[in-house]
Amino acid sequence: MARDTAMALARGEQPNVYEYFSNYPNNISLVALDRIFVALSGWLHVPFDVVVVGFNAIMLGVLSMSASRLARAAGGKGAGLLAQLFVLLFLATSPWMAVSYTDVPVAAFLTAGLALALVPRTPAWTVRVWIRWILAAVLIGLAAALKPTAWIVVIALVLAGVLAALMRASASGPRASVRPLASALAIAAMAGLVGAGLPQTALRVSELDADRIVAERAFPMAHWMRMGMTQKQLQTAHGTVTMYGGYDVVAVAQMRALATPQERNERSLAAAKEELRELGVLGTARFLVAKTVWTWSDGSFGVWTEGRDASAPLKHHSAPARLIQEISSPSGAAYRTHNEAVTGAWFVILLSAAWALWIRARTLWPTVVLTLVGVGLFLVMFEARARYLVIILPLVLVLGAVGLFTEKPKEAGLSEPALD
Repeated sequence: MARDTAMALARGEQPNVYEYFSNYPNNISLVALDRIFVALSGWLHVPFDVVVVGFNAIMLGVLSMSASRLARAAGGKGAGLLAQLFVLLFLATSPWMAVSYTDVPVAAFLTAGLALALVPRTPAWTVRVWIRWILAAVLIGLAAALKPTAWIVVIALVLAGVLAALMRASASGPRASVRPLASALAIAAMAGLVGAGLPQTALRVSELDADRIVAERAFPMAHWMRMGMTQKQLQTAHGTVTMYGGYDVVAVAQMRALATPQERNERSLAAAKEELRELGVLGTARFLVAKTVWTWSDGSFGVWTEGRDASAPLKHHSAPARLIQEISSPSGAAYRTHNEAVTGAWFVILLSAAWALWIRARTLWPTVVLTLVGVGLFLVMFEARARYLVIILPLVLVLGAVGLFTEKPKEAGLSEPALD
């Protein structure tokens, strides 16, 4: 939808998409990004898809370096190298690299922002430190503007700062609490300003008609909670599977048929309550466990479970393209083996990340831990898709790498509970 809209607008057309973008205003930023890709495609005289892959390749490089920076600080050189290898394993040949979704750039912006904000720790506020923090805030704000889930990182920064302030005040007195709290709040505030201000810029860049975007038609939060309680059978490249808490056509149709925000909110809450009544206490617990397993157990992150990609014809451009298709496309000879190997590796990394959190909780950053917890809770409470994990995938890979290495961290002072 976003890509086709961007291309139509670039041709001077006005596509009939304003109901959709009134319902999902967060996707306007994706249209703006695609407008930039369309412009670059024309300027460079290359296909749109080449621009997308090139951009995502740059994001992959940013991800790799940022994940390595975080892992080296917490686990040493070996963990840093392993984190880079993990990033390449899960993203370099992934079909998500070939689509103009926001997940890969948001993952890159968040990981780079946290790497700049948290590494290295410094004993004093200097101009260099402030420049690093400003860059971190801009990157995190960009991520929040592209994908609302990234606001969880801003909240995590504030909570980590408060935690640090309380612990410092308890250990060394109230004055010691000022610096960590001020540091975290400064970055969070700057990121918040960027994230809140960019949507209007994105609307102008997209060249959508702002007068035809009806804010009152945006779906309420209760709608996403209601969809998070759905359960249905889904045909995927892996066969028929049960989907928990994913996109629901019936719920969307009901929202579009209702006229006012109050009606949509009330209908969504009533449907969610009805689902809870039907499930009961034990049924709800079983559903949430199944939903969590469904969301976190796919090492490909739902790459063939959305849209029509699984049945779309493949383009055989070159030998390297055919090799990648053999590995990553459901019709490829090596697809099943590759998918099972990646999912097995993902399971090992999850165990290693859990181990790192268990044995090294005092030597890891609360901001990172709170981000993972926040996104995990978000996916339990609201609509959940495996793809939504991509934005925090690098952080999980960092913890997985750290969990596999016990080398003394390169930096001292990582026991501090937040920003220094």
